[in-house]
Amino acid sequence: MKKSGLIAFALAVCIIITAVPMPASACLLPSAWAEDELELARQWGLLDARSDSSPGNPGSGSRVSVSRGGSRSGDRNGRGTPGSGLGSPESYTAGITKDEFCQVVVNMSEKMLGKTIRAADVRFSDQDTPGYYYRAYEAGIISGTGVKTDGSVIPGRDEQFSREQIARMLYQAIVYCYPDEKVDMRSAADSLAEFSDRDKISDWAKDSAAYMVQNGIIMGSDGKFLPKDQCTYEQGVILAKRVYENFGAKRDLKTAPVLQSDLSAPVMLSPQGSTPRICVDDGVKLQWRKMSGVERYLVKVDYPGETQTQTLYTDRAAIEIKPLKNKTLNAGQMAVSIAAVDENDNVISPYTRLNITLYSKADYYFDFKNSAEAAKYMKTITVKVWDLDSSGKKVTRTMSLTIHSWVADDVVAIFDEIYNGPEKFPIHDIGGYRAGAGGEHGKGTAVDINANENYEIYNNGRKGVGSFWKPGENPYSIPLKGDVVKAFRAHGWGWGGTDWRTKKDYMHFSYFGT
Repeated sequence: MKKSGLIAFALAVCIIITAVPMPASACLLPSAWAEDELELARQWGLLDARSDSSPGNPGSGSRVSVSRGGSRSGDRNGRGTPGSGLGSPESYTAGITKDEFCQVVVNMSEKMLGKTIRAADVRFSDQDTPGYYYRAYEAGIISGTGVKTDGSVIPGRDEQFSREQIARMLYQAIVYCYPDEKVDMRSAADSLAEFSDRDKISDWAKDSAAYMVQNGIIMGSDGKFLPKDQCTYEQGVILAKRVYENFGAKRDLKTAPVLQSDLSAPVMLSPQGSTPRICVDDGVKLQWRKMSGVERYLVKVDYPGETQTQTLYTDRAAIEIKPLKNKTLNAGQMAVSIAAVDENDNVISPYTRLNITLYSKADYYFDFKNSAEAAKYMKTITVKVWDLDSSGKKVTRTMSLTIHSWVADDVVAIFDEIYNGPEKFPIHDIGGYRAGAGGEHGKGTAVDINANENYEIYNNGRKGVGSFWKPGENPYSIPLKGDVVKAFRAHGWGWGGTDWRTKKDYMHFSYFGT
């Protein structure tokens, strides 16, 4: 992003919206890839609060009284309370608990069946076990982790909840609803053969894992199934949603209030850029293109520094973001999500998600009095580069450099683009901040690459630093239109190879262009 656009920007029309704060325990925003699917899961009813969340068997009419200091359904891991619903977890990216997933799967199963599952006539050893466990036990979705000497079943609510357990519960739910779906174990081994860690899958989970893989519901990562790893909350919910959409009643799937496929995400007009920078002191204002046929928008703001989230609705395509009551707006990373909603506040478009770097004017400071002052603003980063080994083969290396913290994210992104470029340009030498130096190296806003092979040469022929510049002949010399120049130019940086009149400095890239 150009520096002239960093300090401030204005909106032609900006409406201040009175924000409706969420509770203090409001959840962080889900991952960008998960937002639309989680919204659909909510609209399918998979995240509805269970009416049988209280302890005791709902089939017998009994309920267990729990004292104020006792444990309650749903709060064993500090995650919600009975009846509070599943749509606002404390963290979407933390591991989903057995209590949470059990509710989701029972919801999913009853929707697929079109009726309520009856509660099993079973006695659990944990008297605080909520009612939906009795329905899950009846459907074989859970079987407990053992039986005590008094005949009561141990529900295992506090056990580590893994990917293979997720697969097992989903598979058991499918087989209960559709008995003909039982996996053919003769093909199970073939389905799991592609995973290098298949031997780590428990014997009791192999048929479930095979079925999930065969039907494209659960995929591995880097050739591994990762059976013992935890599933995050958002991953678990989305897996249940995929099962429901594969097996749910076609009539329901057609009439449910789902995202309109022909309605795109709102388009952000300002600020622009993948991760724009905005000065906190000037206020945070957003504007997006008004969508045809849409009258209301949902805006979710995840503030930096602490778990502070706002949700608000607006009928204008512009807002000014204010912090919650008695809070300040701090510098840091802020995430904003915007989607169109219908008259019932159902999300009907994909989300536009924008990560914004908030800064104060004090952060944008470069006129240091001495090296001690400058050091307070510097940051050491590590980047991945290509280099040449002794045989001339390109290999990956990591290198570190110190630069001004203001440009740190920029420099990391630039080197990532160079590393992933088609050239695989080799780098063996990087320079950044130099204490006491003049120019931008003393500010921490300049980067030198392969100094010897990209020399500094004055118009009179005098060499400064380095020996030569021979692109096309020497692999370490930077080509005029190569990946290195393109990456720095894309982020608004200057290059000494073309930008100056009195000399050429082919190694030198600078934030301010000097």
